[in-house]
Amino acid sequence: MRNITFVGQVNEQEQQYFEEFFEEIFVELEEKFGPIDEMNVCDNIGEHMIGNVYVKFENEEDADKCVKGLDNRWFNGSPVYAELSPVTDFREACCRQYELGGCNKGAFCNFMHLKQISRELRRKLYGFRAEYRGGGYYGGGNWHEGYFFFKIFSPLWLSASSLCRA
Repeated sequence: MRNITFVGQVNEQEQQYFEEFFEEIFVELEEKFGPIDEMNVCDNIGEHMIGNVYVKFENEEDADKCVKGLDNRWFNGSPVYAELSPVTDFREACCRQYELGGCNKGAFCNFMHLKQISRELRRKLYGFRAEYRGGGYYGGGNWHEGYFFFKIFSPLWLSASSLCRA
């Protein structure tokens, strides 16, 4: 029983794989398309949320370039589908129970369960921006300040468990 890991709880190796994935995606997108204000990965396993990555760019042009640039791209053996998201405030889409430490619906909850990165990686990727925003759950910034988003969806779950098999 001691080796069982529940959704939302990961062992050290799984967290390391996830953070490598997160950093790889973040760095590539920021270098190619422009400054990223925030990036989130869903930890849910429901069909409509599995593998979703949400990236908030500082401006619409960068988000649009990214969507076009990811067309015909593949990751971990699966196609990447990118689109601009009409959602401007992801706070309402996040599961409050999960944020407080446990959701009674588990990984199939219809509200977003955001997978967290370490404080060290947040500082490395966001630099002074993480400090400015307060480094909170959402970086302390507002998701509704007129910035734009896009969603990457891959049918293959981009979690630590799938990266282990890659």
